Amino acid sequence: MSVPITMRKASEVERELNRAGLQRFWEFWWTRKVRLFAESLGDNEHIVAGVRGYFREVRGRLVATEQRLLFVERKGLFGSIVESFPYSRINEISASNDVFRGDLIISSGASTERIRSIWKAHLIAFLHLVQQTLAEFRSGGPTSSTGAANHLDTASQLEKLAALRDRGVLTPQEFQEQKEKLLRQ
Repeated sequence: MSVPITMRKASEVERELNRAGLQRFWEFWWTRKVRLFAESLGDNEHIVAGVRGYFREVRGRLVATEQRLLFVERKGLFGSIVESFPYSRINEISASNDVFRGDLIISSGASTERIRSIWKAHLIAFLHLVQQTLAEFRSGGPTSSTGAANHLDTASQLEKLAALRDRGVLTPQEFQEQKEKLLRQ
């Protein structure tokens, strides 16, 4: 018996990328990039912020969700790079910068990865948001995902939806639809 694999709607993901400041900018493969994000995100995972930078010599987009950092970019005609950094595995996140650009440094276990050449103004705001999300995750706060996310009570799930709406990740209509779906369960 096979389990159906669900994928987020590309139109929803594109709206989240636009809200995060990662909209299309003179790109031929934009639809494919949006599809890569849609395929990589979980059903209840939303993009809350993002930056552009280089990871392993490939320019792409790094986004923060409630559960992880996710770097996605197409590579060549048929390939792609999808690298996930779950908050549960991140030990430290920091930045090094020069006058205009900087690097985001992600330490997890024995490895350290760099997302290079991020505009400094975007880097600082993104770093603060990720550090706050990581602290909430570690303290068991609203973004924590200890593997029991499906067992959260309805009230805390409604609070999460409201927070996403307040941050502009969900439109009021999307919030209402998700709320009604949750209450029907």
